[in-house]
Amino acid sequence: MTTQPRPEKLTVFILNLEKEQIYEGLLDSIYSDLIASLDAQYHIQRARSLSGAQRYLNEHQPIAILLPDPAVTLDQNSAVLGQLRNFITPPAMNEFWERSWGLDWKFGHYHRTDVYLNRSVPQLPMSSLPNKYSQKAVFLAHVAGDDSVYHPSSDSVTQSLVFHSVPSNPDETAVAFTKVGKGWLGYIGDVNNEQGSQAVVHSMLGLAARHSERSYPVNMD
Repeated sequence: MTTQPRPEKLTVFILNLEKEQIYEGLLDSIYSDLIASLDAQYHIQRARSLSGAQRYLNEHQPIAILLPDPAVTLDQNSAVLGQLRNFITPPAMNEFWERSWGLDWKFGHYHRTDVYLNRSVPQLPMSSLPNKYSQKAVFLAHVAGDDSVYHPSSDSVTQSLVFHSVPSNPDETAVAFTKVGKGWLGYIGDVNNEQGSQAVVHSMLGLAARHSERSYPVNMD
């Protein structure tokens, strides 16, 4: 029995389809340290057009696909989902979750608060995740308890230099992760690229990498 030779690095695919000027360079400027840390561990492949994304995904199977902008929710880009944050409007986000993934997730509140790790989420590695951190995020509502990775506690309050603090909703989710088909779907509402959120990205990709290694084809001689 021999195994096929593996590439030195597993591939993470980043899909940037948004063409509006306000998004130009946004991913690289805000998430430069995250991308650098991912690049040190994975091969990063990026596509900026629908045709380029479809062509790549027809020929390759990355361990994960990162969607950093809202263009994937547009009807003209929906074809790429068949192969498979903070700027998205609530109606578009709600429709996206239901239409593309069959989920009842909904657009929640937008604020900063302390969020806490839910250790009952199955399969997601948690040894490197902080138990608590402050996150300014677009929260999700209607996320099942076992899919809510980080959420406010009953003692969490909004954190603002402008507005008075009010209790955060402990039923809303800043980070979600759920099993979909043979893979997983993750959501991180963080808009400021906090260190805790970077750890979450690495944890999600680590799970995908281990799953990919277990399912890598084997030749029988």
